[in-house]
Amino acid sequence: MKSAILGAAVVAASHYEKPPCGSDEVEGQIGSGIACLPTCDSSGSCPTDVPSGVTAQPQCALQDASSGKKFCGLICQKDTQCGDAKCQIMQGSIGICTYSQTSETASPFHYRPFMSEDDHMAAFEDFVAKHSKTYESEQEKAIRYNVFKENRVYINHSNQDGDVSYALNEFADLTHAEFKAMYVGGYRPDLTNVYGASLGTHVYSGAELPSEVDWTTKGAVTPVKNQGQCGSCWSFSTTGSLEGAFEIATGKLVSVSEQQLVDCAKSFGEQGCSGGLMDNAFKYAEQADMCTEESYPYTAADGTCHASGCTVAIKKGQVTGFKDVAHDEQSLMEAIAMGPVSIAIEADQQAFQFYSGGVLSQPCGTQLDHGVLAVGYGELEGKKYWKVKNSWGGSWGSAGYILLERENSPDGASGECGILSDPSYPIIAKSADMLI
Repeated sequence: MKSAILGAAVVAASHYEKPPCGSDEVEGQIGSGIACLPTCDSSGSCPTDVPSGVTAQPQCALQDASSGKKFCGLICQKDTQCGDAKCQIMQGSIGICTYSQTSETASPFHYRPFMSEDDHMAAFEDFVAKHSKTYESEQEKAIRYNVFKENRVYINHSNQDGDVSYALNEFADLTHAEFKAMYVGGYRPDLTNVYGASLGTHVYSGAELPSEVDWTTKGAVTPVKNQGQCGSCWSFSTTGSLEGAFEIATGKLVSVSEQQLVDCAKSFGEQGCSGGLMDNAFKYAEQADMCTEESYPYTAADGTCHASGCTVAIKKGQVTGFKDVAHDEQSLMEAIAMGPVSIAIEADQQAFQFYSGGVLSQPCGTQLDHGVLAVGYGELEGKKYWKVKNSWGGSWGSAGYILLERENSPDGASGECGILSDPSYPIIAKSADMLI
């Protein structure tokens, strides 16, 4: 919803004005009138910048008769809601604000509310095709369709207020309970942290901190990865901070194997796809050659360790230890200013399932259950945030990332979703004797 209005000040005074239309709108013929119509996305989001004097509400309720694409219009019940336009009744007492003029170039549009059954079905079929979904039976497909409808309604309602946007993604046919069981819970605070931080705790030094940091723009972060239905988030968090530290120490970014940690770190307290802890994985990395992702690829399943003979990314002994980070914002900011930091959060709220943009600021809890990677911090439209890389693939979130509120989180002293509760990062020695 928020991203859809970017640039509106450039293309027009607002959306839904009398033609000529803005560059991101089409001129639509609706009954006997015309209107400027911006597109709505699959979640039903519409630009909210309406002309002066208009109280009609933007909704994804119109369909191009020729292309079938969905567009936004101003939903009204009486003329006084439409400013200089008129309320053209379409169904019952519901109308669309239109201007009383004709156009030879305007495409004909039909009133088709976003939440209609036909629209749900069309969106579901698009979803199935886009994500190559297959179901074992027609009964299973019908179940998934009903779940999809509920999620689509939830997304549409969630997008009506606030500064965070939500969107359909590959998880839209899963109930929230199913989603949590499949993708959350890999961070296991109940497991024994076998080794304390070998290099102690990073405490804020008092030095001046940068106003913003983003390691994704500095070449220290690999592309977003996907853990699949394996509780291995801890391994992705670990490799992310190892990759960042290695690049900062050597100038070379190489993707490190999560599967090696899943298969080989069990003697260090890890449980593979059943969960683990980043600190234990750092201790393993101190004592083993770390393989490249390419030579020890990810399978999203527990396997037998076969690290010998792989291409080495980080040599044994090059990881000299790791530090935990004190549980306050300035300490974490200072640590992130040095490089990406492994963190744990509580990610079992429904907002995480469909997050697509904006700064998340809501009580999501501090019962840590998911390992991720803090890659920066900054400010967006007056809201300070932590930038976090997830491991649910690039189609989730904002290209695989999420922004969590900094400073004023409703989760209190533990930070948004508990982000301040358990940060840590590895130390990698600079050495001339490197294999990569």
